[in-house]
Amino acid sequence: MKGIVIIGLIFFCISCKPSILVAQEKESENLPNKKPRFSEKDIYQISPNSIHIIGQVESIRDKSIDLCENIYNHTALINVVEIIGSGSGIINMLNKDERVQMIFMMGYSEVINNKKMVFEGIKEGELFKGIIIEKLCKDSGKTHYIISQYKKQ
Repeated sequence: MKGIVIIGLIFFCISCKPSILVAQEKESENLPNKKPRFSEKDIYQISPNSIHIIGQVESIRDKSIDLCENIYNHTALINVVEIIGSGSGIINMLNKDERVQMIFMMGYSEVINNKKMVFEGIKEGELFKGIIIEKLCKDSGKTHYIISQYKKQ
């Protein structure tokens, strides 16, 4: 007798599960297809060895400077106002309020009247949003930073 009851319960349980799944499938068919929504942070990816910052140009150097045994003519002393994000592989991470000599790789022009260099409209004391690339020196314990892209704030 107990065997018949147990077999009946097992049969009843097995027969109920598919009907529950069918009901759930019907409910999901009635719902409109919604695309997943991502925030800007989910979509916003940062390349390896890159740091996104808001910085302030403290001084622009018109003389050549030696960084990592290389001579650069287009450099500026940058105060890091805010770190927006960083990619993987950063060896020496920049910190907020850190002052660092950086290399400008694009947008260099010279203003003859004021005898000051200007980088695409960015002058001393102004804020900019930029992508900084960290490069290792030949002495792997040191790094230098290159401003690859920037936009005036």
